[in-house]
This record gives sequence, C-alpha cells and structure tokens, in this order.
Amino acid sequence: MSKRGLKLYLKDIQESIRKIAKYVRGVSFEKFSDDEEKIDAVVRNLTIIGEAVKNIPLETRAKNPDVAWQEIKGMRNKVVHEYFWY
Repeated sequence: MSKRGLKLYLKDIQESIRKIAKYVRGVSFEKFSDDEEKIDAVVRNLTIIGEAVKNIPLETRAKNPDVAWQEIKGMRNKVVHEYFWY
C-alpha cells in the first residue's frame, strides 16, 4: 500500500460515492445521458473509487468479502479504457 494509508483510501471512496449520489439525485437517465458534464463527473469519481480500491490491502479485502472488490475494480477499468458515445 502507498504512504496514504487505508483510512485515506476509504475516505476517497466515501467522498466519491457522496459526490456521485449528489450529481445524479433527482435526475432521470435521459437527462443524465444528455449531460456531458454530469457524465464526466461521475466517470471521474468512479475512477477515483477504482483507484482507491486497488490500494486497499488484500487482507482488508479478504476480511470484507461482502464488498464486490473485483467488480468495483472492473468498473474502473471499463470507464478508463472504454470510450463512450454520448
């Protein structure tokens, strides 16, 4: 793990989740999909979450099997490496 430490990575995840929820609250899928700024903001925060998860120690992930660690990392890979057509 990097010098930042587990607590900071968990805080990154929590803050990004809070931001995503704020950005999409009360917004229909149609409105969201037409708003490039909202899409970019959500993609950015999904990336932050995925990067933070990659830095969570394996022992911590093993102690929390109810969290979909691989799926979260996979989502990060999708939003970073695949291109979107809005």
